[in-house]
Amino acid sequence: MNHPEAKETEFRLYPGEEFVQIGRHKFLTYYRPPRHSHLPLFLFVPGAGHLGRISYGHPEGKPSDFLAYWLDILGYGMLAVSYPGDDENGSNSADLTNTEWGEITAAATERVVEAHALQRRVIACGWSMGGRIARSLNTALSARSLQIEVFISLAATPPIPGLYPFDPELVDIRASGFLDFCAPLKNGRKTYADRFVDDMEGQDALERRVIIPASIYRSEYLTEVPLSIRGDSIRFSNGRLYESIADAAADMGTFDFADWPIVGAIIPTSPRDAVHVLTDKARWTFSNTQKIFADWLKPLFDLSDGRLNTMPAQDWQRLCDIVLGVGDALTEHVPGNHFFFVGKSGAQQTAQAISRLAQATSRLRNEIRTFLQPANI
Repeated sequence: MNHPEAKETEFRLYPGEEFVQIGRHKFLTYYRPPRHSHLPLFLFVPGAGHLGRISYGHPEGKPSDFLAYWLDILGYGMLAVSYPGDDENGSNSADLTNTEWGEITAAATERVVEAHALQRRVIACGWSMGGRIARSLNTALSARSLQIEVFISLAATPPIPGLYPFDPELVDIRASGFLDFCAPLKNGRKTYADRFVDDMEGQDALERRVIIPASIYRSEYLTEVPLSIRGDSIRFSNGRLYESIADAAADMGTFDFADWPIVGAIIPTSPRDAVHVLTDKARWTFSNTQKIFADWLKPLFDLSDGRLNTMPAQDWQRLCDIVLGVGDALTEHVPGNHFFFVGKSGAQQTAQAISRLAQATSRLRNEIRTFLQPANI
């Protein structure tokens, strides 16, 4: 497999891609300018084992099979930021933490925003493991005066350890501290890469054609994962593996609900992705409710203020309806498996769902602002 951190002459760069160096971390980015300058930048963060290419495709592929094409049709600019992979020559990113992942992704975003004089507003999107970055990215962007208008979950896992337990029987952990999803397993079981290919074939079946040839997918879309950004109790630091669920939670900011972004969830429908089909709505609704309560509505619960106790009954009922309806308001479904956003139909439907969720989040903010004076969300 080709590694993004190997010599650039050995790694095929696609149009729009470049390597970015932030501190000791080197990683791949892709940028496409907006058609409409008033829209926020769309920021894509890939899932485990994948480069951001899963969102924009390879040069020989059909552009309409990928999310970037349909977001461009809607007028959005797009930035895809891949995390650092391993390198046979020795990577500097083996002990990358979730907090640092958010920092370098935010730094890469600020770099593009300032270079192209873009709006300082972002629709962030995490696929699968990319959901783990939600809080750390929101915090890092806010520190740079960049606002996440909504974080979009594409079958993504929230930054809560234990939701998707790590199974060492299904993945190889390199001595360098990276997860390798392609290395053959000693137990003879299918690798994650094999399972990914199976899912891609499921999307092929929906389109009745091959979207990404398996050979290109394996060699040009897949990468390694710094262990700790996955967000579970098994971590890597100072050249060794260790286990600490407390460190994982602290690193992801699991209980810092006020610092989480508001999240719109796009959920697949296939039983091949049952964990996300059955749990994503509940998980992200929980985080959204905590966010609204701990951050947006905090002034109402200031005991020295007293506004909550004097709120007219009809206003209180309206507030209850808004908050308790967040799960339905911020959830969309797109047919398919874990790769539902790959392929023409799924990519188009996903882009449209992203646009609707951005609008729904804007309405939610405006509705809640009516209960707050002055408005500060």
